[in-house]
Amino acid sequence: MRTGPFPGRPTIVVIPGGPGLGTATVYSALRRWAHRHGIDLLMIEHRGVGLSRRDSAGTDLGVDDMRLSLAVQDVAAVLDAEGVQRAVVYGSSYGTYLAQAFAFEHPSRVSSLLLDSAMLTAHDHVDVRAASRARLLDGSEHDTARAAAMLRALVADGAVPRSEADAVARIVYEFSGPGELERLLTLVRRGSGEFAWKHIAALDSVDTGVARPFLMEFDLVGVIAFRELNYAPEPDGLPFDPGASFADLAERFPPFEAEPYDLPSALTGFAMPVVVLSGERDLRTPRSVAERIAELAPHGCLVPLRGAGHSLLDSNQLAARRVLMLVSTEGPEAVADAAGELEALISRSRALTAGTLVRALLRLSPLIPRRRRPDR
Repeated sequence: MRTGPFPGRPTIVVIPGGPGLGTATVYSALRRWAHRHGIDLLMIEHRGVGLSRRDSAGTDLGVDDMRLSLAVQDVAAVLDAEGVQRAVVYGSSYGTYLAQAFAFEHPSRVSSLLLDSAMLTAHDHVDVRAASRARLLDGSEHDTARAAAMLRALVADGAVPRSEADAVARIVYEFSGPGELERLLTLVRRGSGEFAWKHIAALDSVDTGVARPFLMEFDLVGVIAFRELNYAPEPDGLPFDPGASFADLAERFPPFEAEPYDLPSALTGFAMPVVVLSGERDLRTPRSVAERIAELAPHGCLVPLRGAGHSLLDSNQLAARRVLMLVSTEGPEAVADAAGELEALISRSRALTAGTLVRALLRLSPLIPRRRRPDR
């Protein structure tokens, strides 16, 4: 799916996250915007998803077709088909891993890399654990100290189950911030937060729990997530552990074998600019990972963004569109200088996102009559 070409404008390959997130339908509005503004976006439906789910005979791709190396080859094949010799590559979340792997395999074809909420290795879960526990369990960050204390007390009192507390806290913090998390926990303590809590907890399984054609189809590409990217590492028995949250789902997929790329070593040899966009509240791809990438790449640059969570491409397209416009018209260096402008766009966004849903649930919850519990 391509919006160009346009004379004098670079081709920007956009690789969404997931794995499993659709491209054809999910980003149709982004492509219409890009076409109107003369931005040459080239997007690829991930293998195993939507329009790339089946082979030429109409049969679903199999386990052997789900390899990162093959997904990287897909990017090269599409560039060949479009006659594009060199492109900017913009990856989001899981797409950042593919973007870096493509740059390693085909360095001459990448003019610059933009990594939005970046992954680096199959062992990033160590950083995820540390960041989540610092913010939401220990409260060692000044803006989360009160919320973390409130959450610990509610779990200790049995007011909320530990199995749900981690996911709910992470979702509300990432999408709406520490203030909204405190508000939810206050409602729960007062007995009027059950409605909001229940519906926010249900969001935790939306991404991967049920296959939704052309939107999120994890059932095939989950093989990549678990076999090559270690989405279900051995739990350490403590709260806020991504290994525990994926443990049940992992039973449907092959176990972790090995990571196919050594991206930390590859980054040290990258000659192209590498711009890393990192949200302040991103706990899925934490700031420590973004910092390491920017340090390893000889021409790496970290763009820290206050008020942002995970993936501008998916949670704040106003800012993502500005990034794409800057890259198209001025180059990657312009993105590195635009943190303040991007933060302003993030703060004033009114798009329908998970954050707006969380805020609506918090407003609605006190108005819902509480269920009477049977006498014991």
